[in-house]
Amino acid sequence: MTEKTPKRRPGGLKRAHAERQDEVDVEVSAPHAKSSRTKDVAENEDEMSVPLPDSGETDELADLKELYDKAFATLETDSEKAFSLFRGLVHESDRVLRLQAEAGETPPPHLYWVYGMALFCMSELKEEADSFDFLRLASERFARGQELAQDFHDEALDARLKLSDLHERLALGHAKALIGQARVLAHRAAEHPDIAAETLSDRESLVKDAVENFELAVQSAQAAGYSQSVAEPLLIQEISLLQSYVDALAEWDEIERWNGVAIDKLTAALKNHEASPKLWFHLGYCHWSLAKYFLDQDEEDGEEDEEDDDEKSTRYGELIGQAQPYLRKSHGYLAKSQELYGKDNPESVFMLLTLGEVLINLGNCVEAATAVDDDAEESEPSVLDGLTQDQYYERAVAAFNQARQLGGDDYMLPEQFEQFLQDWEEEMQQSEEETD
Repeated sequence: MTEKTPKRRPGGLKRAHAERQDEVDVEVSAPHAKSSRTKDVAENEDEMSVPLPDSGETDELADLKELYDKAFATLETDSEKAFSLFRGLVHESDRVLRLQAEAGETPPPHLYWVYGMALFCMSELKEEADSFDFLRLASERFARGQELAQDFHDEALDARLKLSDLHERLALGHAKALIGQARVLAHRAAEHPDIAAETLSDRESLVKDAVENFELAVQSAQAAGYSQSVAEPLLIQEISLLQSYVDALAEWDEIERWNGVAIDKLTAALKNHEASPKLWFHLGYCHWSLAKYFLDQDEEDGEEDEEDDDEKSTRYGELIGQAQPYLRKSHGYLAKSQELYGKDNPESVFMLLTLGEVLINLGNCVEAATAVDDDAEESEPSVLDGLTQDQYYERAVAAFNQARQLGGDDYMLPEQFEQFLQDWEEEMQQSEEETD
């Protein structure tokens, strides 16, 4: 296989910047949810659940929590119904806050957690271009909840509500809402480079605040008496969100900087958790992200017709040469993750997809090296780290097939990987026919 395989665009589709009202219109109809984002919310249900007071004085809080639980339970099965329920929860939260303000009462922080989570979940059910105001308001609610939690003292409620646990969840919710805002701004900047400089300061501030909130979450968990092992899943959440932000970036300096932050955190964590396949995966993904910057430059160059074929070939060789060191490091870390996951772990699907994509591009590195080596003997195929181009492709095929098997009966590989497998099978069949 000699043709270059399509490479994944970073951060998904870029969406046009649209002007929006300052306030969220919660009366709009519920959109069709994006399954991947909805799934991310649903998979974190345990992290998003917190007990609320059920005494006579706080019946309304209990009712709000019940409504939140009902909305959350419908996320995967009926996104439109979930959106409507969350919208109703926002209205009810506003009503309760208004009544408490009229009575001169200070709301408990739990109310702001429920309110913030409703807005955050609504943002996940909207197209990203329409999610910013929901995320902004959610971060404001979480921040207010954090302020109130600092001075909230009621020993009876502390025992029943696990207040330090609430501190952690408010910090986590706040961090996620902040990163979400930064990601939207990054996509806007990538789509409209003329506004990139204008949004840089805001994006940097949002991400820094998010990182600080993750640190607060770890501190709160430790204050609650949890073991040091709680830091690993919290770190994985933080790195996942940072990587989702980096995937939306277009400028090398930012991509390198925030991947560097993630790499430093992962490297430190691996000293105490070296048997964690997830940490190794994310370390590999950071280096894949760095390589992907150069590979995507080739895609953008390919959209222009000004250069002739020789110039494009030279440019491709330069770019893939710059990507190669990061690809090789990524491959090593992903291979370690694969070893620790084992063969039958369904949690390894995304790791296998990333590994397959890295292997394809390592195979392309061999192809590029062969193209520029005029003295290469045709009878001696070029190798990289002891593997030929076809051997890299064969390993990519194995990774994709394993991902498809672990994904279940209804799982479909992303289109570009299905196309790669189809092209590979056709080429193998053609090769067998020629041999016969």
